[in-house]
Amino acid sequence: FRRPLTAGELKSRLDAADTATKLSGNFYTGIRYSLTTLLSAPDFLFRAEMAVPKGKEYTLDGYSRAARLSYMLWDTTPDQELLNAAKAGALDSDAGVAAQAARLMASPRLETGMRTFFADFLELDTLGVITKDPTIYPKYSDEVSSASREETLRTVVDLTLTRNGDFRDILTTRKTFINRP
Repeated sequence: FRRPLTAGELKSRLDAADTATKLSGNFYTGIRYSLTTLLSAPDFLFRAEMAVPKGKEYTLDGYSRAARLSYMLWDTTPDQELLNAAKAGALDSDAGVAAQAARLMASPRLETGMRTFFADFLELDTLGVITKDPTIYPKYSDEVSSASREETLRTVVDLTLTRNGDFRDILTTRKTFINRP
């Protein structure tokens, strides 16, 4: 859920496990049933964002901010430290968000998030469905398509993370990563 379960959510899962165990006479059937309700819950399948009042306006709660930060920078669920920051209210201030963003950006996991972001942003998944006329492009293949995708991602990561450049430099850079294909 990318947040702690509420008391009601936890109780309903425990009650479901207890009921299924009693009806089936099998503890593992009860656990399986309860886990199934967790894994099929909308809060597990989708990233629901919760708003909380802040004066006359609304803002995201700490857990929603934690999920946004983590998915944007790491392309995965928040780690325990980020969840602890959300629980403590540290993500309710700009300084707290900045501190956690800096921590996430200093992590080696940032490259995975960057690769995912730019693969989506540049629609690199479409490289695999391009059809080229073999008489004009006799060497074009799935291997070249895959290599092109990897070249682009390595170049963007190098520009943004290694050389601390601007991702727009990808349009003019003369440096890239290539392999034989």
